Amino acid sequence: MTDSRSDDVIVQFTDGRLDIVFNRPTRKNALTDAMCRTVIGALEQADKASDVKVVVLSGKDGNLTAGHDLEAFLSTPPRNVDAPVFSFVRTLSQLSKPVIAAVEGLAVGILA
Repeated sequence: MTDSRSDDVIVQFTDGRLDIVFNRPTRKNALTDAMCRTVIGALEQADKASDVKVVVLSGKDGNLTAGHDLEAFLSTPPRNVDAPVFSFVRTLSQLSKPVIAAVEGLAVGILA
């Protein structure tokens, strides 16, 4: 498992632990489609990697996530079950590894 970083998501692997950090504090770590795709890729890799024992989700500067970014959601709403936001939830719910949410501040959930 390798580390990766985009402006909005940091993925780090250390000692069996995959950390996925939402890094959009000015928007309370609200998720965009691009962020969802990055996290999906990391989760899919983690699921296949025998050296990943646990996945930890967290957010920068006091919030896990405010949920889907409403501006992005309204400009490009999900049109089908393969939309990134739905794929993110599906991938997370089907992960074979334990997931810990390091919740601080906002943590908006979704029913899938």
